[in-house]
Amino acid sequence: MEEGGEIIAVKPANMLTIEVVTKEVLPNEIEILAAEGGFAAQSLVKATVRFENLNGKKELNGREGTVLVYLQDRERYSVRVDDTGETVAIKPCNLTLVKKAEPSTAKSPLKPSAQVNQSPVKRPRQQKEKSTPKSGSILKKGQCMVYLPSGEKVEIVKVHLEDDPDDPYYTIKMMDGREKQTTRGKLTTEVTVVVAGKSFKESTTRMCREGDILAQATLLPDKSLELTCTTEQFETVMAYLKSLEVEGDRNGLVTLPAGRGGLKKVKKLAELYRLDGLRFMTDKALVELII
Repeated sequence: MEEGGEIIAVKPANMLTIEVVTKEVLPNEIEILAAEGGFAAQSLVKATVRFENLNGKKELNGREGTVLVYLQDRERYSVRVDDTGETVAIKPCNLTLVKKAEPSTAKSPLKPSAQVNQSPVKRPRQQKEKSTPKSGSILKKGQCMVYLPSGEKVEIVKVHLEDDPDDPYYTIKMMDGREKQTTRGKLTTEVTVVVAGKSFKESTTRMCREGDILAQATLLPDKSLELTCTTEQFETVMAYLKSLEVEGDRNGLVTLPAGRGGLKKVKKLAELYRLDGLRFMTDKALVELII
């Protein structure tokens, strides 16, 4: 018993089972349309919406705006605030539909007018997708990632915290220099590197710790990145990058080729990848061979 901590013996027949029911949080109509994408997501253009539960722009909560367009890459709606004219990008879950856009009454000169069924379309309820934990997931400017839709290495150019500091969207720079905006769910640190026909699973955190190895890679149709070097040379490069994660004495963590020819090839690779520390190590090893 909770009160007094007394322990008593009770027959099962004299016990009542209390069932706790958790109320399921269902997505609103705007979230459903956004999840469908395409025409369904854009069907809300010119609709009146109300801002709700915003963390980054709390002053907008309770106010109304007009939908301008659905930003597919950001997974947000561009909305013009009615009383200020300000344009903001807002996640579907922070918008409530107040009034749908008025249907166009213009008649086509090529077709006779037809009777349109105005009855509302009932959409099936969809279970709301659970969001991934946000702890530690916010990226930083300058961080290297892989853009999942294309598989290429990208760089975080700007972190947009305006509408939701806990779940921002990002401006990224693609391998061809273009910039675009996207969400955290389309970015990952996992990268598949192909060397001499063999695949290696690595992280952009390690591979971008020094230099710019992935900028020298070729994007393959399967979204993996191919490097032009031997397996042994790649393993030497990765051993060097891994050694940078160790604090203190790093002696013996990187095994260099024993011969002059092998050392020169690794040095050339270090220069190509802009790995200054590895280039210094090969220079030192080459001098020791002469001595």
